[in-house]
Amino acid sequence: MELQAVAMLSAMRTHLDSTRSGAAMTEASLSQHQLRVRDFMRSAETDMKRLGMHSDPAYEAPADSVLRGLEGLAKAGGSDLERLTAAHVDRVQRLASVYERMVRGR
Repeated sequence: MELQAVAMLSAMRTHLDSTRSGAAMTEASLSQHQLRVRDFMRSAETDMKRLGMHSDPAYEAPADSVLRGLEGLAKAGGSDLERLTAAHVDRVQRLASVYERMVRGR
């Protein structure tokens, strides 16, 4: 069984690296980032359900944090946006790692 989010991991990590090292997010790039992160999260959740995995705090807690971070980015500006973007990228990377550990070997 091919897992959707596993296939997305490499591209997501590349995107996060460029987001971290790039200039401040524009409204358009933030919108695209939000879509990409939500798509990854939806795929990860679908994968885990297909594998018979039920809700797990090890995934749910960082997932909630990522979603709150997306909301914070949408409201931020200037230096706050740069700081929040770096913290958000770290949270998304941790979430991707948690997902990867959970589905590995299944």
